Amino acid sequence: MRNKILSLGIACGVMLGAWVVYHVVNNGSENQAFAAAGINGAGVIDDARKEDGRTALRRSIAHNSDEIINLTGQHLRSVLQEPGLVRRDSPITIWQYRNSSCVLDVYFKTTKSDASFAPVAHYEMRARETGASNQDVSATCLPSLLRDKHAFKMVGVNSFYKALSE
Repeated sequence: MRNKILSLGIACGVMLGAWVVYHVVNNGSENQAFAAAGINGAGVIDDARKEDGRTALRRSIAHNSDEIINLTGQHLRSVLQEPGLVRRDSPITIWQYRNSSCVLDVYFKTTKSDASFAPVAHYEMRARETGASNQDVSATCLPSLLRDKHAFKMVGVNSFYKALSE
């Protein structure tokens, strides 16, 4: 009798282990519904979950600037960091990102003071130089902003001496 109970316990343990492994591997996705890629940002967000989130978002919007419209302020902030300028004219909040070559204005429609969870309603890119074509700006602005925000920056030795002397 003792051997039968022990065998039954081992069999139950093996079955439970197999069930746990199955659900970990499948991530419980058999009963979940997924939106089609590209609709309401689902493609961008699902890709962000599969890869490193920021890298996937960065890659997606660098190749297709129209993907910005599928993001929220939180997603945008994760790849472009803090905006250089925030303007609130209720119900519109504008985040501005800029570098030496272009300016990106992102518009959110929200009544809250923080647009982090609001979806992007509209965006505009423009060159800081006169005479640049809109096509050139739309092709180069986001990649240059992403590159500037994530570039490795050297710290001068004088910065350390200054910090130590204060």
